[in-house]
Amino acid sequence: MEFHSPFVCYEYEVYPPSLCFHGGFYSLKTANNRSEIVAYTVDRGTGYRIYKASPLFLEKYSDMLPAVDVHEWYFKADMVVWLESVFFYSFMRCSLAGVERCWFMKHVTIANSNVFTVLPVGYQAFLGGCDDSIWVLLKSGSRVWPVRIVDNVFHDGWAKFVREHAWSPKLTIVFGAERKWIFEVFVLDENHEQIVYPWTITGCALHNWHVPPGNVVTSCLPSILGGMRDRLQFGYVCAPHNLIYVVFTRNLAPFIKENQVDEIVFKVSGIQWPIPIVEGVLRFEDFHRFVFALELGDADFVLSTMTQHACVHSLLPCGGWERK
Repeated sequence: MEFHSPFVCYEYEVYPPSLCFHGGFYSLKTANNRSEIVAYTVDRGTGYRIYKASPLFLEKYSDMLPAVDVHEWYFKADMVVWLESVFFYSFMRCSLAGVERCWFMKHVTIANSNVFTVLPVGYQAFLGGCDDSIWVLLKSGSRVWPVRIVDNVFHDGWAKFVREHAWSPKLTIVFGAERKWIFEVFVLDENHEQIVYPWTITGCALHNWHVPPGNVVTSCLPSILGGMRDRLQFGYVCAPHNLIYVVFTRNLAPFIKENQVDEIVFKVSGIQWPIPIVEGVLRFEDFHRFVFALELGDADFVLSTMTQHACVHSLLPCGGWERK
């Protein structure tokens, strides 16, 4: 069936007393305020209940839904995992592939999750302005958060995203995308090292949710990470007091020690720099030839992600876009 508006939230409603039923049902709402009953609860007595997907919903959206066999759950949390996968696949249907790769950073200085936050400048340019409103999907590991943007400000869904990430001042959030309107996000601490949340290390990323046929690559780095269970990701801000060799050596040391590799390959915009490992650290001269080639300036930011086979992919966001 044709699908023009993604699902963005779910609500629970109790059956009215006149129906003589116990429990209630869950409905999904789309970005254009259309509602569909997606699941219902069955009361088994003594406070015990189960959750079941609506057969009508499963039939109507069979060509869009994740190909899983389980449509009955004993715990609400398990049902919510399925609902989030429905959010994801509905956004996949409504998003645009082939947009230019882009990265946006925002330094977060709020401690109150109820405070709405203005978009990063590069994010605003990528979206082309949001004078009315638009829904985007923020994705991290095995979790997704639909968020509404109004007048270039995060609104509905943003407070939940902030609250579940235990927000605090001095954090930096990084957005990355290859599709509109799905964004891979992760959070860096004050040392520009990635903060690991339970959903980032579960090994149950979205691409493991029995993806339907077709090309459903969604975001820059996660799409090339494949089946990696744990990933190493960190950032570096170019500043006089911040020595790049020290930052990279410190972050890569555990991987080098555990895997006993002879070299690490750095990749930037398709160009490769093999850096030998000597006595457990990056060889200083070769690493600085790599850094010199980047032509870094004050306040430039380098985002690095370790992938398989001792390979580090580095990005240099510039004005909201990856610098070539």
